[in-house]
Amino acid sequence: MKFYYLDTKFTSGKYKGQTLEEVYEKDPEYIDSALKEDDNFLVTEEVIDELQAINPNYSFSDEAISRRDGKEKEFDKAADGGDDDFDDDMDDNFNDEDGFDLEEDFDIEDIDEDELEDLDDLYDDEEEDEFEEDYNDFDDFADDSSWDRF
Repeated sequence: MKFYYLDTKFTSGKYKGQTLEEVYEKDPEYIDSALKEDDNFLVTEEVIDELQAINPNYSFSDEAISRRDGKEKEFDKAADGGDDDFDDDMDDNFNDEDGFDLEEDFDIEDIDEDELEDLDDLYDDEEEDEFEEDYNDFDDFADDSSWDRF
């Protein structure tokens, strides 16, 4: 199964070489048909929303949406080994008081600098020195003229 995004190009068919967005702008029924008939064609709900924002006058058929939902469930089932609670568990892990809500907007200014410093302190300075000693010695290449062209 292949996920298509707005910038994904079709590799075969009537619109080979064109992006999903380009095809949708000129022929939304083609995308509707692909959702219904092509078992390997899948778009996320977010892509559906983006497409409908491009052309608010077009609505996907109920059959296309139903097939899309079914294909996504098949994909999820294959990806998580058939564990129906997998996605819910993953959502719970990122939406508890110790984590963060992926639905919320992220603002870089909300980062607490003290917490970053605490994380930085966890890094062992000895390991850093050892790494630099082993891997950051570029003197070995100083006499190698093949590097001059870079």
